[in-house]
Amino acid sequence: HVVPEDPAAAAASAFSSSSSLAGRRRIGTKRRRRRGPPPRTARLLVTTTLFASVMATAASAGAADATTCTSAAAFCHRRRRTGTANSAVALTSASSVELDVVELCHAEYSHPTHERDLHEPVILLHGLLGSKRNFASLASSLSSRLGKPRRILAVDLRNHGDNPSEGWRDDMSYPSMARDVLGVMDREGIRRAVLVGHSMGGKVAASLSLMEPERVGGLVVLDIAPVRYCPSEDVSWGAVKASIDAIANVHLNNHDDGNDGGEGGGDGGGCETKRDVDLALRSTLEDPALRAFVLTNLDQDRKAKELRWKINVEAISDQLDVIAGFDLPGNGNGNDCVPDLTNRESSDDDRDSDGAAASGLRYEGDVFIIAGGSSRFVSQKHLPVVSDYFPNYMLTTVRGAGHWVHAEAPDDTLALLKRYLDR
Repeated sequence: HVVPEDPAAAAASAFSSSSSLAGRRRIGTKRRRRRGPPPRTARLLVTTTLFASVMATAASAGAADATTCTSAAAFCHRRRRTGTANSAVALTSASSVELDVVELCHAEYSHPTHERDLHEPVILLHGLLGSKRNFASLASSLSSRLGKPRRILAVDLRNHGDNPSEGWRDDMSYPSMARDVLGVMDREGIRRAVLVGHSMGGKVAASLSLMEPERVGGLVVLDIAPVRYCPSEDVSWGAVKASIDAIANVHLNNHDDGNDGGEGGGDGGGCETKRDVDLALRSTLEDPALRAFVLTNLDQDRKAKELRWKINVEAISDQLDVIAGFDLPGNGNGNDCVPDLTNRESSDDDRDSDGAAASGLRYEGDVFIIAGGSSRFVSQKHLPVVSDYFPNYMLTTVRGAGHWVHAEAPDDTLALLKRYLDR
């Protein structure tokens, strides 16, 4: 591999060299396909409107950050250990008990140590049709390899994962899902956390950072932009819609709880096994890996010979247009697709009409966007909106990776997250 003599210094130099979106610098190596320890650095495409401190090694800045993290983490740790975590609810301006907040299932992968509690916890948020299990390997690796040990929690978002059907909701708006995550933080006594979200989970994390910036110590977004995606203009989102439609048309036999995914006569034709569902989806979802991912949301009771979806298919299908958007208060961008401004200069009027600048929402913390090189979910036309919401952002592209960048390039994703969290 061709690796810079000092990758961190090279990156820091690139960050401070220019404030223009047009200025770019390539750093690092090709993505490794074999398993093994993470590479020293991933092959990056770095946009230089970036947070100046991301790879900096200034001792004074590090000491200041450590002091802040220590005081916050120590407070939360004491609350949690004394069994009074609920008192942390007062930390949020909109108390979760006053709203329809879903109590989310989560898993923690970190090991109890004193040093772990000196740094802000990390909360991992999965994408559409995913679950906390999608981050199990990444979370385990982070917990053992971070130079600054942290609590690491992976969460099942509403209508997904191991959350019981009694807690399902018809509403899939991003403010609602963000408040659910805030509820997890309150119950766990976490005052501030670093949020890492993929796809839909990235939008949830971005929403929480904009709604409650004082509760977010950092933001990492995997292959998504804070914009509305339209099937007519975004091929990738068109594929997502086709997948949800296919799932909604599958009819499961021996299932009477109202979430069988179809209304009889669907493409499933009365599926009784996972193999039946796989065959029913094959005509619409040709990618076997995608079908296997979808089938992780299917439970089969072999004794009772019953199938059931672990996801709220009906709500997800009904709310897909909401999930495609970015529906924050005062955010016109949640209703309109982003125009392609890559071939002409964008003006303040252009960006205001998209709603990002006009909404007044902004998160000033360090934001790290990791995009898949083969994915179209983050493109040049999204960058003006990104910079309005997140002026201190860094965009990195992992060559050869698709939308599921953390699954397709696990070593590179781990290396990038480690560099961000240990900076």
